[in-house]
Amino acid sequence: MVDQTNLLHKHAGFGLVSGAGQWLGVFAPARTPADVVRKLNEEINKALSTAKVQEVIRTLGAEPMVSTRAEFIAKQEADRTRFGAFIRANKITAD
Repeated sequence: MVDQTNLLHKHAGFGLVSGAGQWLGVFAPARTPADVVRKLNEEINKALSTAKVQEVIRTLGAEPMVSTRAEFIAKQEADRTRFGAFIRANKITAD
């Protein structure tokens, strides 16, 4: 098995400090009505903005962040592009 941490550290621009961390998000099924997605985003962001939820998330070693649907999609696409190129260049497989 590939030691992913060392592999990422060895390649310029892919060190853990430069964004090879992890993130969590909430997904809904395809074709979920836009008003439902908007409301879910609104309520999740509201919860993430409370001191209690932020405290709990920080005790888990994470940093709470709110975003719009568009920002979340952009983050996914950027990561897919960035790490997809890295994976292909290093011939990493899921074997």
